[in-house]
Amino acid sequence: MEQYRKRVGEPNPRPTSHIWAVGDRVAFSRAFMKNTGMIDHDTARARGTIIHVAAVGDQDIASIRWDTTNLVTNVNVLNLSLIRSDGVIQDRD
Repeated sequence: MEQYRKRVGEPNPRPTSHIWAVGDRVAFSRAFMKNTGMIDHDTARARGTIIHVAAVGDQDIASIRWDTTNLVTNVNVLNLSLIRSDGVIQDRD
């Protein structure tokens, strides 16, 4: 069953199948990489671990400790995909 989070100012809550937590393994989502034109960039293969999640306004921002260097550490969770325990990337869409 999908969970829903009501966001301030958002009339229809977004469905999410995962509530982000410290320790989750993540990657940038495929949709985000395509939208930013970086689908073939090294950033598309970056993996990291969430070390903190905070609500900033109506957005959830995750602080990420990336396995590689020189990547932004604070990322909107809507731009992330969960890496399951079996290594498969689970996109939101």
